Amino acid sequence: MVSQIVFGALVPDRLDNAASSSATVGTEDGGQAVVITISSDPAAGNLPEADRLFLRIQSWDETKEHTAIKHLLGKQLTVTIDVTEPTQT
Repeated sequence: MVSQIVFGALVPDRLDNAASSSATVGTEDGGQAVVITISSDPAAGNLPEADRLFLRIQSWDETKEHTAIKHLLGKQLTVTIDVTEPTQT
């Protein structure tokens, strides 16, 4: 049973469909959408190699400024999902 899923990646520092070892950054819809995709980290030992998951962080901005998501570019991101059983009430 998986109790934790770790996503970790150095996000590329530009928007033009750049890629690092476990993250990509691209634009869609004429630049109104910016998408960062991060794959789960097999080195963390939390999932079998063949059972990869992907996390997508997306910004939608009709002005194409994308101020919030631009703060993530060039940064190391770590996202941890704790998997627990629901509590009984």
